Amino acid sequence: MPDASPIVTLETTVGDIVLELDPAAAPATVENFLYYLDQGYYAGVVWHRVVPRFVAQTGGYTTDGKRKTPLRPPLKFERSPLKHTDGALGMARAQDHNSGTSEFYITDGTQRSLDGEYCVFGRLSSGREALERILKTPTRPDDWPQDPPIVLRAYAGKPDPANPAPKYAPPMKLAGSADADAVRVAARRLRGRAAMLRSRKPLLAVADVEAAIAQVDRTGKREDLERAEKMLVEKEKR
Repeated sequence: MPDASPIVTLETTVGDIVLELDPAAAPATVENFLYYLDQGYYAGVVWHRVVPRFVAQTGGYTTDGKRKTPLRPPLKFERSPLKHTDGALGMARAQDHNSGTSEFYITDGTQRSLDGEYCVFGRLSSGREALERILKTPTRPDDWPQDPPIVLRAYAGKPDPANPAPKYAPPMKLAGSADADAVRVAARRLRGRAAMLRSRKPLLAVADVEAAIAQVDRTGKREDLERAEKMLVEKEKR
């Protein structure tokens, strides 16, 4: 018998986010979300729309800003009985109600204006601190984060202590160092590649590579970047 309330973990570059799904409220939407999850689709996507006191959205774009091709036709809209309370998990869509595919959002505060217009299919179970870090990310005028947080892994169940993602550590910004900023931008691209590699080859250990990339974030040193990239290339060849 399937779990009445499936649990999903998003391991991100700013910490773990744990979601509780509600199949009784939106069975087709939950099934669609779990399908994308099982296909490894969410590994390497960024939180591409961040609007404090409204929503944080992910599930469709990679670190280079490109839209991923959906794996399925758009969903038929489900009018879920769940409301947009704080931490609600909803299916994103375009103007057409029947246009949702892979993207989803988490609300920051109650958003009653969305009730009945967007499908709520779960809630934030834990990881509020990680969500707050996402919501505090500086953004461009189009709500795209200047330094987008990344989903490293996404899987059914609670966080896996036997195979953890690197723990969040704030970058050690070096004042006035343009090169350090450029190094960190390059590190974000490496992180996306590492996430995709983890998705394609789940049995390949890449925690050492992810730790090396996290070191680049902290130091902004080019030699650390070169070391991390070399490690990643070696893993990609396996």
